[in-house]
Amino acid sequence: MGKDLFGNMTWLREQLGVCPQHNILFDFLTCREHLELYASFKGVPEDQIRKRVDKMVHEIELNDIQHQLASTLSGG
Repeated sequence: MGKDLFGNMTWLREQLGVCPQHNILFDFLTCREHLELYASFKGVPEDQIRKRVDKMVHEIELNDIQHQLASTLSGG
């Protein structure tokens, strides 16, 4: 796409997605902690992570389980 990858990390992060081949959930993290972790990987500024995760938790209806460990989820 004609971009200098090392000089355009913000642009690059906006273009990338994740398509895991294996389970990418960590048993010792909660649902909310996973969202925070992946937001940081995606380059969301640290001072915006909480607000964005709050919005996402609401949008995907995780309110009741956001603090549950991944190891307690059904996997479905």
